[in-house]
Amino acid sequence: MVLVAGAVLTSFTHERRVAKIAGPAGEPVFAGAGRLWTVTLLVLGVASAVLAATDEAQWLFALWAAAAGAAFTLWGLRTRFRSYVALGLGLAAAGVLDASATAGGSPLAGLRIFVLGVALPAAAIATNRRYLWFR
Repeated sequence: MVLVAGAVLTSFTHERRVAKIAGPAGEPVFAGAGRLWTVTLLVLGVASAVLAATDEAQWLFALWAAAAGAAFTLWGLRTRFRSYVALGLGLAAAGVLDASATAGGSPLAGLRIFVLGVALPAAAIATNRRYLWFR
């Protein structure tokens, strides 16, 4: 619940944060961003429903981390935001590592807790601090 609340709060401030990173609103920094995230979230939603319906929910973290990481990496490359590229690569690596462990029969609970409870909130706070709170 805390993660959902944090995600909602971050999304409310996202437009202002991006404007401070890329400049005032006008021409989009990456015109395909809306399509990228729409397709990513649609595919992840459908894949999550399939995994849940087939009792394979142990793969959800790896799926979301790898796919969201790939999307963040692509978005960061297209917009030239190095911090988003780093975030994306880190998420994708965590997804691949978790998938490897899950395939071996023991998902990495510590990695999942670290990524969701420490790394992502820290990245959001660092981004907000740099581009939103003190500029």
